[in-house]
Amino acid sequence: MGKGCEAEGLAGRTFAFGFFDQVAGQLAGRLKIRSARHLARPLAALLVGGMAKSGVLDDLQGKRVAIVPVPTAKSRKRERGIDHTRLVAKELARIMGWGLCEVLERKNEGMQRGRTKAERLKQAKGLFALKSGKKWAFDTVKSEHDTVNAAGDTVFDTVILYDDITTTGATLAECVKALEKSGVKDVRCVVLAKTR
Repeated sequence: MGKGCEAEGLAGRTFAFGFFDQVAGQLAGRLKIRSARHLARPLAALLVGGMAKSGVLDDLQGKRVAIVPVPTAKSRKRERGIDHTRLVAKELARIMGWGLCEVLERKNEGMQRGRTKAERLKQAKGLFALKSGKKWAFDTVKSEHDTVNAAGDTVFDTVILYDDITTTGATLAECVKALEKSGVKDVRCVVLAKTR
């Protein structure tokens, strides 16, 4: 965990399945850009296998875990017709028996794609927050039709923050800050691919 994530506080708590220029990154791109929703389940299974093999899951046995997808910009969801991070996060929750908590929101539509490292770090500052008036809840996803409400008390031990790709770690770092500000003590990051 932690290799390649430059943003402050992420070293040692970020797992990346592979690199962007490898299969994981290519498949993540297909899901994201081509709206290939059928890839969500196999991508989640790849992540689970990679996490198990690397020992990331070892200390989570017996703990209540919630997965939080990094929010996709609304304009991107409209453009693509899907929320690619939510789809994979939902499959991760189903496979692992974790809760799916969609409690983060973007404060604006800032896009990281195509930006320099300095621009990414600056733009991500304060970009994410806990949804207004929402508190944490834990609910295990049981079927594709289940939804999780975000009202109630914190009743889990660990939050897994999921995003498809990380470059500088700026987006992950800002989401971690928002989650920790809300009282979460153990936040870990999982991504399909990182850039080199």
